[in-house]
Amino acid sequence: MAEPVNLEHIKVLLQDTTFLNEWKQVSDALGIPARDLFSMNSKLNSGNATMYDVIQWMLETWRGRNGNEVATVAKLISVLESEDLRNAADLLKDFSKRSAASTPQTRPIPIEMSTQDNAASEGMQQRNLVVLERLDQGTFSEVFKVRSIFDNKEYAIKRISVGQFLLLTKTSGAADAFEFFSKFMREVLVMAKLPEHPNIVAYREAWFEGTLQQTLTEWLRRPESMPPPTPVLKDAPKRQIVVTEAEKNTFMCIKMELMDTNLSQWYELHPDRIGDFETTKTITKQILCGLASIHGRKIIHRDLKPNNILLNLRGNEIIVKIGDFGLSREMPAVDTSLTMQVGGRSFSSPEMERGDDDYTFKTDIFSVGLIVLVTLHSFATAKEVERTLDDVRRGEHGILDRIEATHQRQYGLLRAMLSRKPDQRPTAEEALKSL
Repeated sequence: MAEPVNLEHIKVLLQDTTFLNEWKQVSDALGIPARDLFSMNSKLNSGNATMYDVIQWMLETWRGRNGNEVATVAKLISVLESEDLRNAADLLKDFSKRSAASTPQTRPIPIEMSTQDNAASEGMQQRNLVVLERLDQGTFSEVFKVRSIFDNKEYAIKRISVGQFLLLTKTSGAADAFEFFSKFMREVLVMAKLPEHPNIVAYREAWFEGTLQQTLTEWLRRPESMPPPTPVLKDAPKRQIVVTEAEKNTFMCIKMELMDTNLSQWYELHPDRIGDFETTKTITKQILCGLASIHGRKIIHRDLKPNNILLNLRGNEIIVKIGDFGLSREMPAVDTSLTMQVGGRSFSSPEMERGDDDYTFKTDIFSVGLIVLVTLHSFATAKEVERTLDDVRRGEHGILDRIEATHQRQYGLLRAMLSRKPDQRPTAEEALKSL
């Protein structure tokens, strides 16, 4: 039987200083996505992780991606040798020889999960999905990386708390929280049925878990013929915030294509690419291609920002896809990321900031303009970004004058996209023709 990687092997690898100095190179060799590498590197630099944690994380991730039968010590030794980390490989060989007689079988490294993660894992197991790790956590949702038992492919699962979503929507001032949530649910299901597009994150399927699973599923199939499944919320006074236990114990899950990283994280790792004309053009073109397709389906995204522009990295090629549909700015800051990076700031249009009800597809165009702006100009701090975006929304275009001086080829289009008057902004297709 092939020897599985275990905790003792981490201690062995910690003895090799060359391995420790080249851990990012090893991470690449093990096929660990750039998004995961960025997250662990941040923890290490901030003192929230040790090199023991880093090595354990690398081996756990590698084993999770390949399975126990593939992720063996022999395979790990082969990878290290291919990266010319021969001392680390020799240490593992010697350890394996010494322990072979005394340890007939060693348990693989367990993936530690919280009670909350275990609850999510149990629900997904019913759909033949294995939870590998939690990628992100917001105010009303979590994102997990999973592997399908059927096709052995990895996906992202966004798990939304129905009760928390309703509570936050009601708290933020939405006139009818359940009506808003039902609109969001239908839109997600519409996205799951759309044909695949190279610049849109593929939504594979959506489902409910928990107390109201059957009720919500049936109601979505026949929305006109069935009463809302939350009459208490519907009948409550407008000023009263009511969320039932059934709603608290119900979750909506969205199975999506797994991406490597997002635009915000990528620029954190590659600050030298800010202001690069070809990079911005490549990214902008793909965003607009995806947006043109979305608008062609009569869907408004409403929450375009760097965190929702997702990337796959294939060598020098950057593949850009739009993700995270259905989150309206009617709920201000309801799903703020745990990090306070640029991607978590508001990239909404003036009309969305005002809370107008009659916004159009052009609201997304303004958001794209703001995204383009932060790819062209380097800001010293997140506060500076926030102030600048607020200035542009108010019609103060001092930053655009600086853009004109350095990027004349993109100034005209950017100025049009950032017009305060929606009818003066180009459509996504018109903007594409101007690139």
